[in-house]
Amino acid sequence: MDMPEAETLDSVEQAQGMPPHCPNNDLVYWTENVQACMSCGSVRQPGQQATQYAACRSNAANTRTLINVRYCILGCDPL
Repeated sequence: MDMPEAETLDSVEQAQGMPPHCPNNDLVYWTENVQACMSCGSVRQPGQQATQYAACRSNAANTRTLINVRYCILGCDPL
């Protein structure tokens, strides 16, 4: 997912597992490194394990935050 260049930089406190605070209310989430369908998540239902990130759209480069390395995208058919 391409993030637009920011015109102004905002100061944001970041911590793993917590989304950044976005003064412009432009928080976005996305996933990367999506894996094959398997049992995943705490519910152990069929899903695709992925890495989840969040950022403020207006300042994505400086607010990109790792949210969950074992994020589960539910709704796939296991092989």
